This record gives sequence, structure tokens and C-alpha cells, in this order.
Amino acid sequence: MFRLCALVLSVVTVLCFASFGKLLKAEDVNSFTTEAAAKMIAENKSSGDFVLLDVRTPAEFKEGHLENATQLDFHAGDFATQLSKLDKKKTFLVYCRSGNRSGKAVNMMKTSGFAKVYDMLGGITKWKSENRPVISK
Repeated sequence: MFRLCALVLSVVTVLCFASFGKLLKAEDVNSFTTEAAAKMIAENKSSGDFVLLDVRTPAEFKEGHLENATQLDFHAGDFATQLSKLDKKKTFLVYCRSGNRSGKAVNMMKTSGFAKVYDMLGGITKWKSENRPVISK
């Protein structure tokens, strides 16, 4: 009986560690702090394969956005259609006001087959609170 329990415990332990390891793979991590996002933006500034995606409303975008950002309104009725038109091979850094819409958009994008898509935690609110630059129109 003791050997059976020990065997079961060993198998469960191995499975737990295997699952935990899977959770930590780089391709599964999809959120960046504003600091990491700023670094990613700087490193990819001139790359044609990088898209900074603002999923706020047009009015919010006009109030201030990150330089070179592309705007798609998460609340627009055709948001999913607009996402489907984007190049899934590119790298996307997505942000909104606080992180709620961008998190949902990132999940939609991952489900739709986008491989390299990341959410900027805290959104533009966090970005601005750290005195990082924004463009106003």
C-alpha cells in the first residue's frame, strides 16, 4: 500500500512540475509591464514587423496615444473583422486605457492565430503616470 501511495504521489508531482514548466514558457507569456513595453517599442521602432495597437475609441486616441500607434476601436461592431485583416505574422503590442480591453483583444488575437501578441499592463494610464511620452492630436 505504501509503495502504491508513493508511486501515485511521484506521478502527481511529476505531472504538476511538467504543467508548471509549461506555464512558464516564453511563448505563453503575453503581458508586459510599461517598462518592458517601452523597451520593446524602442527596439522595434523601425521594424516593419512590429505593430503598436491602441484598442481605445477614436476620441480616446485623439486625447493622447503612443507614437506610431494604430487605432482599432474594441467597442466597434466590426472589431473582430478589423482584427482578421491584420497580418498574423507580425508582432503586436496592444494597449488601451487601463488594460481591460487590451487583455480581451490579446486573447481574441491569440485565439485567432496571432503568434506574437502582447498586452501592455496598466494601459496608457500607467504609461502616463510614469511620465512616458504621448502624442496628442
